[in-house]
Amino acid sequence: MSEDRGFEVIDRRRREPANGGGASPEEVTAAAGQSPFGPFGPQVAGMPGAGDEMGELNDEGPDPVADFDVTAILRMTIGILNEKTWINMGLYANPGTGKVEKNIPEARRGIDLIADLVRHLEPFAEPDEKRELQVMLNNLRLNFVRQSG
Repeated sequence: MSEDRGFEVIDRRRREPANGGGASPEEVTAAAGQSPFGPFGPQVAGMPGAGDEMGELNDEGPDPVADFDVTAILRMTIGILNEKTWINMGLYANPGTGKVEKNIPEARRGIDLIADLVRHLEPFAEPDEKRELQVMLNNLRLNFVRQSG
């Protein structure tokens, strides 16, 4: 059975010296060509100073977020606000803390924001998506009334 490899694995880890001394984390990350702060360190790819003078990416390729249009970002934002609103109504646990916490004013603001964003998205949405957005808003509003009353 032949194996067709579409990628190449390069091991850049530093081997421990024969004398038993280890490398510090800074030496290991520097040897691997990485920032000790991880991907969000002081020199984030795509920012001026991280690559060439224009802030272009070097070895990491194009930025996947740059390909999103405003409509796609709007859909993602609505999804994030939807999740956060359910959490603020106290119907789901906060994934960061694992606790169920109710914040009705924030839930109200989330619903209002989602309604405004849906209004901007509807001209670009298919009929099925429009229906789903309205169902989502109705569910949020009904549950908001139950949780706040």
